[in-house]
Amino acid sequence: MAKKVFHTLDEATFKGVDSLKASPQFNQASAALEGLPDEAQKYINQGLTYLLSFAPLIIFLVVFIIAAMTRGQVADKEALISEVDRYNAIIAETENVGGSLLGKTTLTNQSDLQRMIASLASSYQMKRDAIKVTNFSNQKYGNLVESEASLVFNGLSTPKFLAILDELAVKEKATFKRVNIKKVKDALQGELSFIHYSRTSP
Repeated sequence: MAKKVFHTLDEATFKGVDSLKASPQFNQASAALEGLPDEAQKYINQGLTYLLSFAPLIIFLVVFIIAAMTRGQVADKEALISEVDRYNAIIAETENVGGSLLGKTTLTNQSDLQRMIASLASSYQMKRDAIKVTNFSNQKYGNLVESEASLVFNGLSTPKFLAILDELAVKEKATFKRVNIKKVKDALQGELSFIHYSRTSP
């Protein structure tokens, strides 16, 4: 392969030399050189000989360097395209799995959680102070929100307490970390904490 490349370069070089010799500028330069001393003509001829001898190699090196740089740019572009494809695949996978992991309510702050709890309390005809938010924190990963919260409750009947747990676990896909319950007279009171995942609007 390399031999063929050098052969092609040699042919191109010799053709270029022949074209140069046939040009008027070359004849003018030759006439100017004839007027120089013999020693100067000798050095100039030697220099031209060396230049023409190494011209194919120089051209080959230049072409090789340009090709190597081009390959590097192509490799960078291919790597970038690969990363974009991988990112899109992850996003698509997240969208598919999201239905089983993400709650229906987006909890971007504590007020969102308080509204959600108030809505649950109203649905099951509980007192407004039956459930209170005592702790809330969240972290965002792109448009995904991971929320961790703690609630205290009191004065709940067993059916209403189980209904709240069911709403949080089934509808909101919450994962419970801790549930402390004690019975006072005929009502339940205690504390529970959970982790909740939701998605913000793009």
